[in-house]
This record gives sequence, structure tokens and C-alpha cells, in this order.
Amino acid sequence: MNAHRTKVIAAAGLSSIMLVSTATAAFAAEATPTPSPTATATPHPSGTATPRPDKTKLTQRIARAEARHAINETFYTAMQKARTDAQAQLAVATTKEARQAVRATHKAAVEAAVAARQAAMTALIPGWTPHTKPVAG
Repeated sequence: MNAHRTKVIAAAGLSSIMLVSTATAAFAAEATPTPSPTATATPHPSGTATPRPDKTKLTQRIARAEARHAINETFYTAMQKARTDAQAQLAVATTKEARQAVRATHKAAVEAAVAARQAAMTALIPGWTPHTKPVAG
């Protein structure tokens, strides 16, 4: 009796699974929209197919990007020079006071490079502020 009940339950479960899967596939096939051949793109108000950027604004944006690139290149060069100079001086420094002087010189060179970059970026883009680290809290 148990074997017969198990076969009936298995057959009922299998048939319900098949029914649900075929019904889902049928509904999915019907829900797929077909594109209409009469759809047309709406024209841009200016009359052109795509809006064109203003050439003066584009030229200004490119010039500003090139200036930012030059400022950043100068900053990275100054930082690299400060680091290589400090490494070279630390290699020959023998006393604690000499190493402290090298570190102070390096710190001053880094601060000068940061200040020069901030001044140049502020002159280029009014209201510019460097990125700040988020405050944990």
C-alpha cells in the first residue's frame, strides 16, 4: 500500500511541475513585445539629429583639462624629486640629527609642492578645494 501511495504522489508531483513549467513558458512567450515598424525618432528642437556642443565651451573645457594635467604633472614631478633627494641624503646621513634634518627638508618640500598645486588649481578653477578624507563617526 505504501509503495502505491508513493507512486501516486510522485506522479501527481511530476505532472504538476510539468504543468507549471509549460504554463510559465507559454506566458513568457506571449509577453515578449514586438517592435512596431512605425516608430520614429523624435527630432531635436534645434533641428539637428543630435545636439552639438558649443565650440567655445568645448575649447575652454579642453584647455582647462590640459592646464590641470600640466599642474598635476608639475606636482608629481616635484613630489618625486623631493622623495629621491630625501632618499639620497638619507643614504649618506650618519647621525640622528642629519636624518632629522633630511626629514624636515623633505617635509618642507612636500608642503611647498602641495601649496603650489593648490594655488595653481584655485587660480584655474575658482572655488576649487582638494578632496578631503571622510570623517569617521
